[in-house]
Amino acid sequence: MAQLSRWFWRILTSFIVTAPVLLFCDWILPGFYMTSWRALILGLAVLALLNSFVRPVLVQLTVPINVFTFGIFGFILNGVTVLIAAAIVPGFYVEDLGSAIVLSIFLLAGQGLIANLILSENDRFLNEYATIKRFARKARKDQTYDTPGLIMLEIDGLSKPVFQRALATGYMPYLAGLIHSKQFRFQSWDTLLSSQTSAMQAGILHGTTHDISAFRFYDKKQKRLFVSNHAKDARDMLVWLSDGEGLLKGDGFSLNNWATGDADDVMLTFSGGGGTKMLGSRNNLYQFFANANNVQQVLFAAIRELWVERKEARFQKKRNVIPRIDRHMPYPLVRVGTNAVFPKLSTYLLIGKMFEGVESAYTTFVSYDEVSHHSGIETADSVKVLTQLDHQFEFVMRAAQETKRKYEFIILSDHGQTQGSTFLQRYGYTLGQLVDRLTGSKYATLHIIGGDEAAANINLTVSQWTQSGGFMANRARSILKDRADSEGNITLLEDQPKAETISGLGAEPEQSTIVVASGNLGLIYFTHDDERMTLEKMDAQFPGMIDALAHHEGIGFVMVRSEKLGTVCYGDKGVYYLHEDRFEGENPLATFGPHAALALKNVDGYDTCPDILVNSFYDPEMDEGAAFEELVGFHGGLGGKQNTPFIMYPTHFAPDGLPPIIGAPAVHEVIKGWKAQMAAGKNGTNV
Repeated sequence: MAQLSRWFWRILTSFIVTAPVLLFCDWILPGFYMTSWRALILGLAVLALLNSFVRPVLVQLTVPINVFTFGIFGFILNGVTVLIAAAIVPGFYVEDLGSAIVLSIFLLAGQGLIANLILSENDRFLNEYATIKRFARKARKDQTYDTPGLIMLEIDGLSKPVFQRALATGYMPYLAGLIHSKQFRFQSWDTLLSSQTSAMQAGILHGTTHDISAFRFYDKKQKRLFVSNHAKDARDMLVWLSDGEGLLKGDGFSLNNWATGDADDVMLTFSGGGGTKMLGSRNNLYQFFANANNVQQVLFAAIRELWVERKEARFQKKRNVIPRIDRHMPYPLVRVGTNAVFPKLSTYLLIGKMFEGVESAYTTFVSYDEVSHHSGIETADSVKVLTQLDHQFEFVMRAAQETKRKYEFIILSDHGQTQGSTFLQRYGYTLGQLVDRLTGSKYATLHIIGGDEAAANINLTVSQWTQSGGFMANRARSILKDRADSEGNITLLEDQPKAETISGLGAEPEQSTIVVASGNLGLIYFTHDDERMTLEKMDAQFPGMIDALAHHEGIGFVMVRSEKLGTVCYGDKGVYYLHEDRFEGENPLATFGPHAALALKNVDGYDTCPDILVNSFYDPEMDEGAAFEELVGFHGGLGGKQNTPFIMYPTHFAPDGLPPIIGAPAVHEVIKGWKAQMAAGKNGTNV
């Protein structure tokens, strides 16, 4: 009875909302008119029926075309729906398809405006949930829901201090309300190294960060450069990381992540490979395009993001805001993807899986991380993104009230960000150029300059779609063949790290120095030596190089391995003997957190550990460091907020709070323990 009442209310609301829009269009649009009130009422009824039963079928048949046209084809479908209504209803006249499309746009815009005025947010959510539920796959008949499911929502790049201030200052009211009501609590955890997504998600979802020295690193054994957001590299990295017992093992869903967590259902996940089919029977976009409002909302949001980006970039330049960087193409387009497209798409796909009764899911929201890289970590531009995320999380979490299965929620970040003017801005040269001067011209120095990380998310989306099969996907793959690699991975937007050979005229190809940057972490490899090069060898071949790096004002410390001393960290005024846990002079690790030595010991044990590990300075008074990439907000190394992400969890999971969590694998163990509690019969909260 309650469901019938809700259905009747939705139909009545649709009539109330649509009627004024049709009357307005009858007055203003030359290609549309109605001859009577009867035509208006019948037109409303037929449009409601067509949108409920006919348009969804058309959407399902044309999903590949919708994806290929970035949803624009949906407007044609809307126009066709209006033409069908005009053919059925006497006195409901639409001149042609163009007029029908214009009318459908007015209807969508007007319905959205009026709905916002007369409907509560709860009613708007319920309408969207009803659409998603209608098109979600039905749960298996043998599916049981004796235990709750677990949904994990990650905010990429948000530190605990910034999160706490956003809660306190009203930028995240929904999450703040959950904490104030004592339903949830949160605390920080320490990333160790390297403080970036591939290592952290490997730790959280698979329980290990082994051999992920940084976002980009070189493997001397394989003579290969690994870049975390390249699908092939990520897939190969997962081979040595996964033991098949990830957090999403079994009936899990990995969406928009780096690591799969051994989920059965994987979509837009780098280590799942570029060949994961986007339009397969399990991973489909149907429910997203079935809602006529979605495409229009995404387009409006895209226009808003482009305008906001231009406004904020000009404001920073006009006011001479420091630190700042040039925010040129393709970043504005990437921002549209991370802030307008992916959040809307992710929430719909995730809620669809919840209606299907998925056991566990992990989804990453990258919008804050991407904006903070370019704008700064607490600018007005960045904190407004947190408000958007708060609303998106509310949409997801409140859906649990409508699902058959109960759900618990965990909200967390994988790392934070520190900020400051870049190394190049401060000193006029890059880390690679500095190393080149110190090594001498007989060694070629290859400096790997980072690309836009989030551009790879867009490329992955396009790659997975073009490999999904079907006429439109095959046609797109043919059109984009010049941008595809041997495995079919598409580079639509340039995200490849640029390899810049700084010098080395006449140098032997095997006598090269590779310098890669991950935020304020620099990794230096001498490829002419197949083993990790020792301090003694470097002193013999490059006299004074280590001393010059250690005493550079932009460098906090360098880590090298000595045949005599073991692994040591040199700073400007002291040295730390890593495996003896003692220092001479001033402790070079003093400003990098209480677990800096532990973090470095971990990386020191990796086969991919560089010959020289360089970490920029960190000034705790100014709370700033210097990225070796051209980023305002950065992460990857040690120092500041980048090492203090947070985890927010239901209070009943740990009523007395959690002990300190050190490293992403420790987060894995905590969540694994909670999953065991849930399997033992704990009830879901359905907040």
